[in-house]
Amino acid sequence: MPSKITGISDNTNLCTIEGNSVPFHCFCSDGTTTTNATKAKCWVFNGLTQEHSLWTLFSTQPLITELNIMVTPMGQLNFIPTKGLQYLKDIQTLSIMYGSIDEIHPYAFANLTKVYEIMLARNRIVTLSHHAFAHLTNLSILDLDENRLSELNRDVFVDLPHLKKLFLKQNNVSVIQEGTFRHLGHLVELELGANSISVLTKDTFAGLGELKKLILSYNKIIMLGDLTFAELWVLETWSLFFDNLFCSISLIEELKLRGIWATGTLRLNQLQNAKSSLKPDKDMKREGRGSVSVASTEFENITMTKWMDNSDVYVASSCAGNKLQNCI
Repeated sequence: MPSKITGISDNTNLCTIEGNSVPFHCFCSDGTTTTNATKAKCWVFNGLTQEHSLWTLFSTQPLITELNIMVTPMGQLNFIPTKGLQYLKDIQTLSIMYGSIDEIHPYAFANLTKVYEIMLARNRIVTLSHHAFAHLTNLSILDLDENRLSELNRDVFVDLPHLKKLFLKQNNVSVIQEGTFRHLGHLVELELGANSISVLTKDTFAGLGELKKLILSYNKIIMLGDLTFAELWVLETWSLFFDNLFCSISLIEELKLRGIWATGTLRLNQLQNAKSSLKPDKDMKREGRGSVSVASTEFENITMTKWMDNSDVYVASSCAGNKLQNCI
């Protein structure tokens, strides 16, 4: 039997925890009594395990619709608190931040049928197990930004019929298994920017027939398979951004022919014939820092911009640039 914790009595509920020895404290609001709060903010300290008896205190506040869990700088949370969430059948918004959650295990969110938004940014998440997000029939927004995910596997996202927005930017995703998104037929927005994706094929986005916004900026894409975006029938916004390690004018021209907008910085040896169409260095140095020179390709209308900073910066784009001046 677990030892009695100072500050916990038979009359304690989630919102009345007291004492310095308890692993977390919660502040509740929007309730008129101690048992009908609808919002809770909880701060996690040390000593909280998956099987801790404190999780049963969530049963004392069954009307909570909004739960925010913050891990303090000296605290630790390395799991999704399924044992507590199972009591919150009315929860609509869940946020957990600053944890150290290595893995989200199967059915971690207790099949909560009313949850609308789950925000899990900045939790150092490495692995999403199969059915990590499953049977959440009202979930519309899922935020996994700024974690440590390197691979997206099949059958992670299952039975999410109302999911509209999925955010995965600033992870380290390099592998997206074929069919990862096949259960997300109503997804409208997919954010995959600032990852390490290098290869995209026609099976990467299979099942996303209603996708309207796809962000792939700041990845390391070196190969696009034929018909990669062919099944994204209603896509309205999509663009790629490259750094100078991967970008070239010919790449941006080829992407534009495929209907993909792209922007990237260039190295000096990637300028092709553009250099002669831009202002010479001596003129731009005379104009000073911030001066700009713009040119464009004759046929594919790729804008080439030279910007004077501490040194020259070259940017090529099929979708951005100043008024065109010269033809390359």
